[in-house]
Amino acid sequence: MRSPLPSSLLSLILLAPYPISAFYLPGVAPTSYQAGAKVPLNVNHLTPSQSDTDNQLRSIFSFDYYHRAFHFCQPDGGPKPVSESLGSILFGDRIFTSPFELEMMTNQSCKALCEEQKFDQRSAKFVNRRIWQNFNVNWLIDGLPAGTPYMEDATNTEFYIRGFQLGKVEELQPILHNHFDLWIDYHAVGNDKYRVVGVVVQPSSRRDSQNLGDNRADCGNPELPLLLDEEGETSVTWTYGVYWRPSDTAWATRWDTYLHVFDPRIHWFFLISYAGIVVMLSLMVGGILMRALRKDIARYNRLDSFNMDDLSGNGTTMEDGVQEDSGWKLVHGDVFRTPRNPLLLSVFLGNGAQLFVMTGITIVFALLGFLSPSNRGSLGTVMILLYTLFGFIGGYVSARMYKCFAGEAWKQNIALTPVMIPGIVFATFFLLDLFLWAKGSSGAVPFTTMIVIIGIWFIISVPLSCAGSWVGFRQPAIESPVRTNQIPRQIPPSTAYLRPIPSMLLVGILPFGAIVVELYFIMSSIWSSRVYYMFGFLFLCYGIMVITCAAVTILLVYFLLCSENYHWQWRAFGTAGASAGYVFANAMLYWVTNLSLGNFTSGVLYVGYSALLSFLFFILTGTIGFFSSWVFVHRIYASIKPSAMAATASLPALLSTLTESLRSADSAVPDGAATARPADGISLLDTKNELLLSYLQNLIFLIIIKLRSGVFDAKPAVKGIKQDEVVKKLVELRVYLERGVRPLESRLKYQIDKVLRAADDASRSAAQKTSAVPRTTKRTNGTRVRDGSASGSDDGSGIESNDEAAPNTAEIDDLAYRPNPAALARPSRGAEPRSAASDGIYRPPRITPTALPTTQGREERAARKPTKSATLDEFISTELSSAPVAEPSIGSTIISGGRRIKGQKERAKDTERQVYEESNFVRLPKESRKEKAKSA
Repeated sequence: MRSPLPSSLLSLILLAPYPISAFYLPGVAPTSYQAGAKVPLNVNHLTPSQSDTDNQLRSIFSFDYYHRAFHFCQPDGGPKPVSESLGSILFGDRIFTSPFELEMMTNQSCKALCEEQKFDQRSAKFVNRRIWQNFNVNWLIDGLPAGTPYMEDATNTEFYIRGFQLGKVEELQPILHNHFDLWIDYHAVGNDKYRVVGVVVQPSSRRDSQNLGDNRADCGNPELPLLLDEEGETSVTWTYGVYWRPSDTAWATRWDTYLHVFDPRIHWFFLISYAGIVVMLSLMVGGILMRALRKDIARYNRLDSFNMDDLSGNGTTMEDGVQEDSGWKLVHGDVFRTPRNPLLLSVFLGNGAQLFVMTGITIVFALLGFLSPSNRGSLGTVMILLYTLFGFIGGYVSARMYKCFAGEAWKQNIALTPVMIPGIVFATFFLLDLFLWAKGSSGAVPFTTMIVIIGIWFIISVPLSCAGSWVGFRQPAIESPVRTNQIPRQIPPSTAYLRPIPSMLLVGILPFGAIVVELYFIMSSIWSSRVYYMFGFLFLCYGIMVITCAAVTILLVYFLLCSENYHWQWRAFGTAGASAGYVFANAMLYWVTNLSLGNFTSGVLYVGYSALLSFLFFILTGTIGFFSSWVFVHRIYASIKPSAMAATASLPALLSTLTESLRSADSAVPDGAATARPADGISLLDTKNELLLSYLQNLIFLIIIKLRSGVFDAKPAVKGIKQDEVVKKLVELRVYLERGVRPLESRLKYQIDKVLRAADDASRSAAQKTSAVPRTTKRTNGTRVRDGSASGSDDGSGIESNDEAAPNTAEIDDLAYRPNPAALARPSRGAEPRSAASDGIYRPPRITPTALPTTQGREERAARKPTKSATLDEFISTELSSAPVAEPSIGSTIISGGRRIKGQKERAKDTERQVYEESNFVRLPKESRKEKAKSA
């Protein structure tokens, strides 16, 4: 390790099949033995392995070596446990001492372990079933596992497989191995110093083995196998032999024969091909997005750079394609709206960031050789400790994101971040561990280890997470580049491939494809009790998966924003995390093709552990997809902010134009001194105009106060003008308009309409008089005779009725349209009617018509009225009427996610709601409590 770190990392990546051959965990020192010194042999649990005939795994349980049904020989005083790491215990290792006596460089051909053992019927059935399931026995000599030689036909390479068979099946009969020949390789490192560099066990079955006493034995004939009788009792004698042989293998490379890559060309071919696909995909996605975004941003910048000359109405400077926002710019006021369930999303993101950092650092440590297989359980131990220590990162990320979402339940966020996801994982793990306890498997985690895990969780992880949350909440909130609108925008119906389920199926398969090969080897190492060591390939696959996850999620979010769907937060998380569904489906496929589990408990355990791993993978990939999309959305909307700020740089020109317009308007208005004041009082029209102008001025004051304050909840003062005073003045003016001007206008409406009609008739009569032929009219006995040749009749009678005669301008009586002052005053109820006029003629009083009392109720009278068809009325008012109709804008009538459209009653209700809100200066809730309860 004299080379620097960068060159070492590069060489490790290039030599990915052999990343552990020269690196070991610091502190693990080799042990040297002298000739005749005792070499310890420890025993580990029995594990299932794949069958040599059909390559099927028939069990997922492991059992202790000293399980009472196996009847293995025990040392004097009973077996003693060997200290193990936390990861070793969690992965099911149970290491104990053994009665084997090994001496360096001392060969022993046949030696008895203990007295003869008796197998009853129950033990025989149990052991025979384990032989059928192809269980292996695991021994450790100087930390090196005892293996079985195996020759690979593809590369013609010999390597060792950990463990050796408990027995074998010949002619459908299970045969128990009761004799073991140990071939131990040693390497001389100095004067009378030797090191163990290889262990091979050749088991055999010998029925007539006998114990001769004093640890001597007759090993019998290997041609006579030992069969356990399931109907009676069977005697078994355990014997062994030890043979030492020198080897040129150095201690540092003794694991090379165990860490064999099955056809590494498969890994390289997959990595190169998929890496090329990922590079092409990334370039394609980047090219499409950059081209589209540059085009969009350039168009928006041109739109923002237009001056305000278009306010005059010419509109000549604006291009046809830039008159309105389109695409993702349309939702700039809603894209940073708080998503649904922000607390849950922030908790997921915090734990996902914690998993992401833990996984990356663990893979780097393993790539650099710090997690050597010589230190059993180091991988699991490092993963647990790193996840515990990175609780600070989880709490910090969760708090920052929750504050960015404008969440208020910060106490719940602090409590749920270190408890929710780890609690789900621990509860599931504990429930599955109960099944292992019930089956007596060595894979069941002891209760004391559970207590240790809970202590690490609550003593280290939870305080670190709370500290990270405290630091995160003290940081300023991450500001969005654009302001969020108060009223959410309607989302139009999306296309089929942008809906949640199709998009998750399409996008989720790509990150899964980056790890599918390595996932197969990882699952084989987990369920077949093998050592996974190809961390170079895993490092490359992890990087490819991260890039793929980010690229496809960004592309999907861009399509969503272009379709005016601003609910991208959960969609980005769920779409990227959908690859976990493919991971679970792959686990089920692995069950069908490589496992033959014969009982319900094995199936429950396999499905439970697979679902647990898929859930953690969902959190991990979902977090990657969310943060990549989050950065992308902030970048694209921040890119249009400078252009909007540049548009405000032309404010002086806008103000100068506005000033010139006001000056020209002021020159056209007559001088106030020359204007005569009305002698009869204040004009209603002048009063209305003054009130409206004052109302607009105060409204502008209120807007300026809010813009300068920057905080809409505050109540600042701008140059002595307080917000409360402006609001009070607005309310006062609104009352004048609503309670004073509007009733007067309603009372004068009839008189004004009469005057307007008279003016129209006068102008129309004048136009007819100037365009008609001159003629004279004389009246005779109620008829008028027209002179002249331009008569309208063919017979030349020239006589027409008074009713059909056209009105003349001279005949219009202006007094008929005089205003009625009595309409402005309320009628006096207490005034007595006049009984006689001044001329002395009696006139009866006017009696107001009154309806006679009836016994019919309101419902009966309403039932007698003719019913009207609402559909017919709506059809007549919309289709047969020539009056212009105000139609709602496109998309504003779409509700329930595009499943239906608002009807006329609903639109009328919305209009009434809008009028009420504008009239009373309030904002009604979007849904009532009853509607919320109904939708929930």
